[in-house]
Formats: sequence, structure tokens, C-alpha cells
Amino acid sequence: PVPTNTPVVPPQATVTANPEVALVNYYQNINKRAYAVTWASLSARFQSTENHNDMTGYENFWNSVASVVVLNTRLVSQVDGTATVRTTLRYTYADGRVVDGVTTFQLVADASRNQWLIDGVVR
Repeated sequence: PVPTNTPVVPPQATVTANPEVALVNYYQNINKRAYAVTWASLSARFQSTENHNDMTGYENFWNSVASVVVLNTRLVSQVDGTATVRTTLRYTYADGRVVDGVTTFQLVADASRNQWLIDGVVR
């Protein structure tokens, strides 16, 4: 018999965690100033493109925010190892300003940690 070269298809990255809960947890950790945890909740691409791989700058920004409240979340789509979640957030800044905004997050599954990572945002 002649061996056949059947392509090996890698399994899709899947996680059992809920992508909406992942975002709520992210902001709870922001409020706790658990920046090592929140930084690890960002994909390498997001760390690079949105934060220029600068964790100090990331921390400085979040230290200017007194608190963030997740007013609501809505799962827009979840396909294979990606999810899109629309959120309404209330930022209270250290200077007293309060800003509400809607942000749509793109998340990617990290199956090795059974966790969703923030991979992109649309404001």
C-alpha cells in the first residue's frame, strides 16, 4: 500500500470560560490594580499594537482611572476560537471625570490557560 499524505488539521482553540465573564473579570482586576493579571489577559498582538509592549505606560494609564464599572455586556458572536463582545463601561477618572462609553472587544481563546484574551477593540 502507498501511504497517503493526509494533512493534519490542528484543533481549534476552545475554552470553557464565558467571554463576557472574562471582560467583567478583567475590569474587576483593573479596579484591584492587579496589573500583572490584566496584562496577561491581553494577547501578545494587543500588547504590541495597543500598548507598544509598554507595561509601565499601561499601568500609568490605568492609575489615572479611579474605577471602571461594567454596565452591561452582550455577546455579539462566538465562532471557533474567537468572540466579539459589546460592552458599556463607566470610567471614573482620578480627577473626578465620569465617562460612559461603548466598546466592542475582539477576544481570542487561549486553550492552554482556558482563558479568553483581549485581542482588539473598536470604540
